[in-house]
Order: sequence, then structure tokens, then C-alpha cells
Amino acid sequence: MGGLVGPRQASERVRDMTRQLQALIEGAGTDSSGRLPSERQLAQRFRCSRNTVREALAALTAQGMIGIRGRVGAYRLPPPVAAAADLEQALGALHVTIPALSGLAAKKASVVGVSRLETVTSNLSQALLNRDAAAAYRCYVTFFVELAELAGNAYLARMLREIRDAARLLPAGRLSRREEMEAFFSDLVALLQALRRGDGQEAAPIATRCVEGFAASMRAAKAPGKQPLTENRS
Repeated sequence: MGGLVGPRQASERVRDMTRQLQALIEGAGTDSSGRLPSERQLAQRFRCSRNTVREALAALTAQGMIGIRGRVGAYRLPPPVAAAADLEQALGALHVTIPALSGLAAKKASVVGVSRLETVTSNLSQALLNRDAAAAYRCYVTFFVELAELAGNAYLARMLREIRDAARLLPAGRLSRREEMEAFFSDLVALLQALRRGDGQEAAPIATRCVEGFAASMRAAKAPGKQPLTENRS
């Protein structure tokens, strides 16, 4: 084993590991299901610590290239266009990528960036008051487009725009579960506050709750028997 590694050297090792993993993924270094080798296997393969591998995987998760699920481990995400195939896949993509992205964005938060997020949050509030599922969907995903821009992740920002702008994904109903809407909006405001403080550790779990709460509202709005938005113009 070598001597102590300083912060700069550790950061360089993580960046180098991230590049190597990216090359591995792009070179189809996954199994038939898209799953990557385990942390231990990657550490042995690239002769580095598991902590370095873990940080590199977290960076690729924030970039929207991979997802990480419990015992399944890391797996490759589909490209942006494929990720926007339907509402369920769109919500799944948000669930996988947004928590890590939120943690990264918190570290890079700027006054201007947070101000843009506040504007989007205000628009979302109005859409929720109107119980307009389609408008709420657009505003909500726009929030995370801005978050990706704030984190400096052009790849994920592009993917999120695809998800936001695909008309076939928009829920064709009205939001009806007031308590659920209030709960997820409260979480979104808490996320905004965490970003303003630059608290990445707090931002990630709040973002998970936000995505789960919003997904429940969107699924309810899309459920059969809901009245189409075009018939609700009161």
C-alpha cells in the first residue's frame, strides 16, 4: 500500500476512474441486462480502492449514464430518446437520476440558478392550484432541467427536456389528491431550501421523496376514468 493520499490526488483518481468506467460502459462492458460488474470486481480490475469506484459510480449516476438499485448494483441507463418512451419510463428515469443530481447541484448552487428554480416552483404552485396535470408535469420536469443545468450536466438536461417535451407523456387528467400534492410540493420547497444552503446530503433524500410523491400524483391523474384536461376549462 502507498502512503497517505491528499484531497487533490484523491479527486484526480476519482476523475480518472470515472473516465475509465465511462469508456467501459460505452464499450458495452455490461452484461446482457446492462448491469455493470460489482464494486469489488471493478476495484480489482482497475487496481483501485472500492471507495474510488463508489465515488466514480456516483458521478456517472449524477450524469444520467447509469442507475444504482439496491442489490442489483449499477446498470446502464437507456439513451435520452429511449428514456422518454412513456410516462412510467419517464418517472423511472427521474427516480434513478434526480437524487444524485440534486446532491451534485447543491454543491454548485448559485444565486442565479436558485432564482430560476424559485420561478419554476412558483409556476408549479399555480398549476397545482388549478389541478392541471399537464402543466404541473411540464413545470415539475422543468425544475429538474434547471437543476441539471445548475449541476453542469448537459447530457441529463437534454434527456429531461426530451421527457418534458414529449406530448405523449403528458397526463390526460386532473390532479385530485390534494394531500399528496401538498406533501410533494412541501418536499420540493424543502429541496429548494437545501439547494440554497448548498446541503447536498440533505438534498438527495428529499429529492427521492419529491419524485415518489409526484409520480403518485401523475399516475392517479393518468388513471382510467379521469376527465380529460380539454374538458375542464372552468
